[in-house]
Amino acid sequence: SGVVRMGDIEIRTYPVILGDHPDCSAGPPITIDWDYSKRQVMNLDIYESDRRKRSISELAIPYYDRKRLLKSFKRYSDQEISEAVSEVNRVKRQRQWSKK
Repeated sequence: SGVVRMGDIEIRTYPVILGDHPDCSAGPPITIDWDYSKRQVMNLDIYESDRRKRSISELAIPYYDRKRLLKSFKRYSDQEISEAVSEVNRVKRQRQWSKK
């Protein structure tokens, strides 16, 4: 029988960008960019011992925090964010209509 061993892991940091996913409850959806900006290699055992487990509610980012993230570094304007929210709301309405 074979033995499985885990070694190092690679942790990458990705920029947050304006998303288009309609399951966002309110406000602008966010996602990560394809290109990462930083990477760190770490032993898996050390990572797991230092990592704090988080609940689903702790992973959710509130509306105003998402908007602040998108506006930081002057990445997106209020108009771009508003247009994305409008598009998400349009898709949500279409989904509701198609469920009927």
